[in-house]
Amino acid sequence: MYLSKLKREEGQTLVEFAIVVPLLLLIIFSIIEFGWFGYQMNLFNQGYMHASWDVTAAELNDLNPITSVGGTATYDGSLVEDLIRNAIKESSLWGFEEANLTVTNGKAVLTNTESTFAVPGRNSGEVINATTITRSMKLTATITYKIKPLIGFGEVFFGNSITMKKELDCVRVVGSQHRSE
Repeated sequence: MYLSKLKREEGQTLVEFAIVVPLLLLIIFSIIEFGWFGYQMNLFNQGYMHASWDVTAAELNDLNPITSVGGTATYDGSLVEDLIRNAIKESSLWGFEEANLTVTNGKAVLTNTESTFAVPGRNSGEVINATTITRSMKLTATITYKIKPLIGFGEVFFGNSITMKKELDCVRVVGSQHRSE
């Protein structure tokens, strides 16, 4: 009688194991895939941010001096797109797949603007006019990144890939010059 009870318990253990293992694997693979997609999204967002900061006027071979007002230079095409792509790639960590990154409509417009303001002079009560010429760069591009599942299990939830798309549109100062008379 003791042996038949022992065999029934062993069979019960095997059935419980057969039920629990697929659920456990489902949970583990889901955690891996969702973690991978979250990590890839974070890499893309970080790279996008750095691209807006890292592209410089010097990399564009912008030689227009800050001393003249009204100087505008426009750069577009592969020159700007390659700089943005490299900035994203350099700021990314392990797991970033450059082949899944596309940068289109890249454009950089550099302009000089002048502003006048009053500053105190050397003598008491004296006011002097001063000017500032600021060189700013407007950087625009369309950036897309395809995130593919790490293991085939992610295709159940996400399909072959998730495409993230961002429109880069930022203006920042790249140089300035101040003069007082």
